[in-house]
Amino acid sequence: MLINWTLPSHGWIKVNIDGNLNCTNTGIGGLFKDVNGKCIVFLASPCVASSPLETETRAALGALQITISYGLSHIILETDSLVLFQILMGFLKPDWNITILLNRIKDMVIKFHFQIQYALINREANRPADWLAKKGHLGIIIGENPTCPLYNLTLGDVLDAPYM
Repeated sequence: MLINWTLPSHGWIKVNIDGNLNCTNTGIGGLFKDVNGKCIVFLASPCVASSPLETETRAALGALQITISYGLSHIILETDSLVLFQILMGFLKPDWNITILLNRIKDMVIKFHFQIQYALINREANRPADWLAKKGHLGIIIGENPTCPLYNLTLGDVLDAPYM
């Protein structure tokens, strides 16, 4: 099965997010790309979380904070977490421990008049955000020019090359 990352529609920014939780390191990652697949900004950050779902939710919240900082308004928030996607779409009730985070997300969307779409992506096509989340434990990293490893991970998206 071939899996591709797809470009956002004209006027939209696609934000791929991911969370990483293991016994020693916890981090979040987010990658913002324009209609040409060019990286606008990326984020890696440590976080405190008690579950994989909480890390994914914190990644969404971190992405919206960057969205505000960069003055963006039309975003497609793409996650590889089926549970988070279903919660954001209103198909599932959230766990009690992430309700406060979800309320902050909803408040930000309303306050800053975001046009937001939620999308589910296959894990293989979310490798750049996964890589950032795994680097998150190193400290807060926000940048516009991807380092060589991150650039290489995103190159396949620009070239429309499938993940296998």
